[in-house]
Amino acid sequence: MDKTEPIPLPDDVPIHRIRCNAWTNAGQAKQFSQRASSLADRLEVDVRLGFVKMQGLDFYFCADPCLRAKVSSWKACFPRYRTYLQLEAETFRQKGKTRYFALADEQVEAYAQSYGVDRRRFEVLLPNLHPSLQNGSSEREPGLRVLFVGSDFRRKGLDRLLAACAKTDVRQGDVQPEVIIVGKGDVPSELCQRCEKSGWLVRAVGPQLDVRPFYTTSSVLVHPARSEPGGLVLLEAMSQGLPVIATDVCGYARFVREANAGWVLSENSVEESLPKVLQEILSSPAMLTKKGAKALSYVHAKDFFSSHHHIAQTLLQGPVA
Repeated sequence: MDKTEPIPLPDDVPIHRIRCNAWTNAGQAKQFSQRASSLADRLEVDVRLGFVKMQGLDFYFCADPCLRAKVSSWKACFPRYRTYLQLEAETFRQKGKTRYFALADEQVEAYAQSYGVDRRRFEVLLPNLHPSLQNGSSEREPGLRVLFVGSDFRRKGLDRLLAACAKTDVRQGDVQPEVIIVGKGDVPSELCQRCEKSGWLVRAVGPQLDVRPFYTTSSVLVHPARSEPGGLVLLEAMSQGLPVIATDVCGYARFVREANAGWVLSENSVEESLPKVLQEILSSPAMLTKKGAKALSYVHAKDFFSSHHHIAQTLLQGPVA
């Protein structure tokens, strides 16, 4: 889902707030690493699981791409990048004992090559979908409604989608197609105007706590990301019978390909290929129904709703001795 749902915790689970007062985000990240580690020492915790890169972890959930594999040598000289790279190096110590939950094989390769970490310390997880997504349907109303979900607009390629729509003239059609944007950020007004001149209706609805109504009323999800270690939104859409157009840099694009539930485009040529796919859909809308049905059957044939149980069992086993 686009907004984080509150997680209900038992009354006897303590929450410790760590306040960081550094002036920069990088400084706060470093401060958090130090203070969280000190707090864990004082509390004598049994297992340390981190969702951000920091020192002293037993387990790290790799939600982010490998920074060292992406940042150029000259950028690494800046204090901001230097701090984040130091935290990453602490997390991926070659002689360390930290174990890693990864989203995709590509992440494992990037981190293993960058830091010389033994690949056996990684475990690639199946995605975990919310139980509320178990009752999807591929039935759709007529018309073309293109859905974009995500709040990091630049990285997730909103500009690419709007540019592709602007190149696809739909003014001669019987029904005006729509682009629906779910997420937080500034929508490029110039690209929206170009889309509208080509006959599209563009609606930006902001961040949503529950994205399901948009999955069930849209025709196709488009996720032309520049970088995406996983991309849970792809599987959320598929679970609701929605076909997907994504770039091959998305870790979970492999599921779209396996299911034949949409189109996986080369990230290097998406500016040329995405308008062609949109034109193909406009010419033959029935293909969306077929791919949506394949998406639905694929997701519900797989075990995408219980991988959190496996993570819990792994954590209960404790850290590597």
